[in-house]
Amino acid sequence: MSRRAVLCVIVLAAVAFGIQLAPATAAGPPPPTILTTPPNPSGSRNATFTFLDADPMATFLCQMDGDAFTACQSGVQYTLADGSHTFGVKAVDSTMAESDVVSYTWVIDTTPPPAPSITATPSSSDDTPTFKFTDSEDGVNFRCKLDGHAFAGCSSPKTYAHQADGAHVFTVRAIDEVGNASSSSYAWTIDTIAPVLALTQAPPNPSASSNAVFAFSATDVSSVTFSCQLDGGAPSACTSPATYSALAKGAHVFTVRATDAAGNTSPAASYGWTVEDLLAPADVSGVRRTVGYGTVTLAWTRPPDPDFDHVQVFVSIGRKGPRAQRKKLVYTGNSTHYASRRFDNGTYHRYSIISYDRAGNASSGAPVVVQPSTLLFRPKAGGVVHVPPRLVWAKVRRASFYNVQLYRGGEKILSAWPTAAKLALRPRWVYAGRSFRLSRGMYSWYAWPAFGPRSKSNYGHLLGQSSFRVG
Repeated sequence: MSRRAVLCVIVLAAVAFGIQLAPATAAGPPPPTILTTPPNPSGSRNATFTFLDADPMATFLCQMDGDAFTACQSGVQYTLADGSHTFGVKAVDSTMAESDVVSYTWVIDTTPPPAPSITATPSSSDDTPTFKFTDSEDGVNFRCKLDGHAFAGCSSPKTYAHQADGAHVFTVRAIDEVGNASSSSYAWTIDTIAPVLALTQAPPNPSASSNAVFAFSATDVSSVTFSCQLDGGAPSACTSPATYSALAKGAHVFTVRATDAAGNTSPAASYGWTVEDLLAPADVSGVRRTVGYGTVTLAWTRPPDPDFDHVQVFVSIGRKGPRAQRKKLVYTGNSTHYASRRFDNGTYHRYSIISYDRAGNASSGAPVVVQPSTLLFRPKAGGVVHVPPRLVWAKVRRASFYNVQLYRGGEKILSAWPTAAKLALRPRWVYAGRSFRLSRGMYSWYAWPAFGPRSKSNYGHLLGQSSFRVG
């Protein structure tokens, strides 16, 4: 190839690579041709240059960023800092004549752009999340991914349709023109399921009380909040139980809603009721009791209230204390008397006769007490005597005889079997082979009826128990 043809190739290559050629001088070799260069801009700090010259015998001198020229060969490499750089190369022929310098300028940028700013995120209850993002470096491109999917090109805003409930992570990556990248992520949980609300306590309907207590609960216990509303008023934050007082007579409606941390709100739970007459009826009056062996009858007069409906009779057995039985309902109705044929005479009974009106209002209750000594007539229960007393009790129909027992300090000191309903105590007596006398102190006595011959000992239940003190 002629020298002219080689020069034409060099000129065309320089034009193609954007390399500036200094005009050739007649005395020196032709300028070299730079064949390979780093891209401009470049994301690598390493730069490699290859070049050739039309003079096959030429050597080369290279220069970087204005430093002194030094001998070099095609394929020369540099490691440089970020910034703008200029590479220069010239050919030297065998006479040491130098060509003009051929140069290449480019920019190195290995710094990633600032991490993208995620400027808008979805609510937890949104299953079609949208994200907005930006970067402070101009000219970057964005790539986005959701959860474990691959990155894909994206722009702000980015929307993902119909995502499942649960934990998710959105990541956006900013990439500059040389490929440097930085990223930002946002983790959140999608929850589109509203809590399930349950109303667990409410007043009766109709209600006789001007107060109302509502209890309620919901799933998502750790994060749920409640809003309550009464009779169309403004909803307000509330907790369970919610209490309302001084309610007017008439119809009322209570409404409660539950909202979880994601903002999902349950359907409303409502309860309607009516507050009726709040005035309790009077107690029954003229209470009378009739006690017999194994029987008791309570009689009364109904209260005068026009809305009186019925009475309930309750009984508890035993004096107040840990051994007393709980109150037991024994009668409900609108009669004027109650009778029991299975009465235990020797036990302390406390009755309460409570009257109710049609709205369910209850009176305080008329009390009736039947002492275990009711059928033991003399001496008076707990009374004081100064001479040996006569013990007198109620006569039991068809009783053949009675058993009477006398105790002092928990010790039985007498057991007798009179045929009449009385027994005169003596100052001194003998029982179970021991002599006793009626000295000062407290005594307890019991009486049982017996039926048929004494040899068969057919005793009935305890007729009663009582006490007296010898003064």
